[in-house]
Amino acid sequence: RDGWAGGERGTILHWEGVEWTEVASATDADLRSVWGAGADDVWAVGDGILHWDGTAWTPMHPDGYSGRGLTSVWGLAPDDVWTVGGPTSTILHWDGSGWTRIAAHPDGFFGLSAVRGVAGDDVLAVGSGNGTCHWDGSSWSIVAHDASRSYSALWVFAADDLWFAGDAGAVSRWDGASWT
Repeated sequence: RDGWAGGERGTILHWEGVEWTEVASATDADLRSVWGAGADDVWAVGDGILHWDGTAWTPMHPDGYSGRGLTSVWGLAPDDVWTVGGPTSTILHWDGSGWTRIAAHPDGFFGLSAVRGVAGDDVLAVGSGNGTCHWDGSSWSIVAHDASRSYSALWVFAADDLWFAGDAGAVSRWDGASWT
């Protein structure tokens, strides 16, 4: 009964169980992804980062990063939120008080398009490049599977139930032991 959608020129729509209504977003930036921890804690990213506190959307400005080109946002809790994208495959992390740019993403990985996870030490990001990025709680590394594909979507049900979708209709699944 409480859903959000973002789009072009800062458009944000809110679903309250009956109909969609437009909510002022305080930006004219394009938005590509929305994730929320609760009715008063929602994030929207794209060519900027916005936070909903239950009353209004507020633009956020991480130190040293414009927030442009972000493609996905996901979190585990209000103080553990990730966003990826941008021209340099940026990875940003929200710890409840501020955004930190994670500069140590794996070499050769570019075009990050989706981020999801199951725990604070088990987060994945996909895109084009050398496979899938994995956060183990302290650093990002590349987990090779089908690096010839570019993946644009990721869904995680559990550590042994990961789904990837990408170019040319590719769908891959990790069952905890092997890829299909």
